[in-house]
Amino acid sequence: MDRLTIPAKFVLVMAFFAVPLAITSIQNIVTMQSSLSLAEKRRVGVELQRSAFDMVKRIEIVRDLSVFSRNAANQEINHLFEQNRAEALQMLMAFEARPEVRQNQLLKLSVSSLIGRLQTFRASSGSEGDMIGTIYGSAHSAVAKAYSLQQEIANEFDLSTDNDFVTEQLLGVLSDSLPKSYYEMGKARGFGVYFLETRLMNSSGIKMLEETYVELWQAHEQLENSFHLLITSQGGLTQLDQIDYSSLNSVLQTRQMLDDYLLLDVDLQAEWRDYYDSVTQQIGLLHAVHTQLLDFLSARYSERILQKRESLLHRSVSIGVLVLFTTYLFVGFYLSIRNSIGLLVNAANRVAEGDLEEKVAISAKDEMLDIAEMMDEMRQQLRDRELQLVAMTITDGLTRVCNRAFFNQELPARLEKSRRADLPVCLLLIDIDYFKKLNDSYGHQVGDDCLIMVAQAIKGQLLREEDSVSRYGGEEFAVILPATDSLGGLATAERILSAIRRLKLELVGGQVVTMTASIGVASSAAVEQCSDDRLVALADESLYKAKHDGRNRCIVYKK
Repeated sequence: MDRLTIPAKFVLVMAFFAVPLAITSIQNIVTMQSSLSLAEKRRVGVELQRSAFDMVKRIEIVRDLSVFSRNAANQEINHLFEQNRAEALQMLMAFEARPEVRQNQLLKLSVSSLIGRLQTFRASSGSEGDMIGTIYGSAHSAVAKAYSLQQEIANEFDLSTDNDFVTEQLLGVLSDSLPKSYYEMGKARGFGVYFLETRLMNSSGIKMLEETYVELWQAHEQLENSFHLLITSQGGLTQLDQIDYSSLNSVLQTRQMLDDYLLLDVDLQAEWRDYYDSVTQQIGLLHAVHTQLLDFLSARYSERILQKRESLLHRSVSIGVLVLFTTYLFVGFYLSIRNSIGLLVNAANRVAEGDLEEKVAISAKDEMLDIAEMMDEMRQQLRDRELQLVAMTITDGLTRVCNRAFFNQELPARLEKSRRADLPVCLLLIDIDYFKKLNDSYGHQVGDDCLIMVAQAIKGQLLREEDSVSRYGGEEFAVILPATDSLGGLATAERILSAIRRLKLELVGGQVVTMTASIGVASSAAVEQCSDDRLVALADESLYKAKHDGRNRCIVYKK
């Protein structure tokens, strides 16, 4: 095989289509295994969320009972309060004993804190200074801790990082719209039963109920809007027969009960237990929707897991057959080029260690020799650039804009200032399209003239003194835009593109050279605690996409 050229060797191996397929399959298997593990982890998270929600329902009752259990003489209410608190504690302790919780220190601490809160929780003393609104707000802290536990579960089990649209919208409904409705319905239950049990309601009580009456309508509107988005967007939940959407009207039903039992009955003749049971029934209907959504989410992950397991099995069998079939070909190919690769690796290590004087040379006569010559040319270019960089400060000698050294200092400094001011920094990476072809066609002098024109065109589109353009390397330029978000960066990028398109370089003989560029745009607001390396990587990713999509355009990085 030593007499064959590199293309001939590749043709021999690729003739069987095994190598590229095997490599791709291995990569897919690793990706699929990781995706499978993540789906299984998320399904466990949904199951934990359902268990946590069962606790939330019980703690909500404890919260509401705390408002009207201030009457120590009402033994039935006190019994309900203590019974539900005991059941909530029992559920919390069972939840704390689960292996998934014991193995997660954050969840374990949160559950322990919630247990301690309920153990020391007491109903109102019934003193005249107590206001039921204050009592309810204080008691709600236990419910808030329970919902915070659900959010921690979502974070710890990567539910909140799922980019699936339906899952993302579902989590929004479960963590925002539904809890808002529970909160207002709980006020209606707690305040209403208090007034019916005491048979006394002053003007401040009427005002409180009227505010709750309005807030129930607002909660219903938010809930309706959230579910409408879920149902209509991207095929959302239109085929979910198990979800009873009519139960969303339970918020309005509770609102109507508040009106009928209290606001329209100034004599407060209704029995508190009838009102309590009726509102509790409506809250239970909405709780059922919550549970149905969690069941749907769990089933969605189960379906993903099943599909991924089947795909993983099929792919594993295929790759096993291909590996056995191509082993001999790989061994022969490796032995034929091992010596050449070893020499090239040694040469690359010398260059990496800063030894730019020794020439890169190998004894092979195939295409490896071409690679060695190219590496030696790169070595010479690196040596020349190293000598140039020694003499440079912050100005590029050719284009007369800032150089890479300036950029390396400026970007971290701007990011640090932006963090203190809580403002974003936008980075533009600009690459002249087909610049090598331009150099090959017209020569390096024309290429240099184009670089100078492009650099000045970019600089001319920067409207603020603090904006800066640097020659990032070769035909690439970097623009730093402090206090600018993605939209502002995109506007600047589009102006730069237009300016570059208008450039014309007239050559001897009347020939005219025109240019275009590709631009990647990224804002530090795209990720939390964005570092300079991360921001450059995001902009470079957008630049790569702009070039991949056809060049002569700008692309903004999106999460």
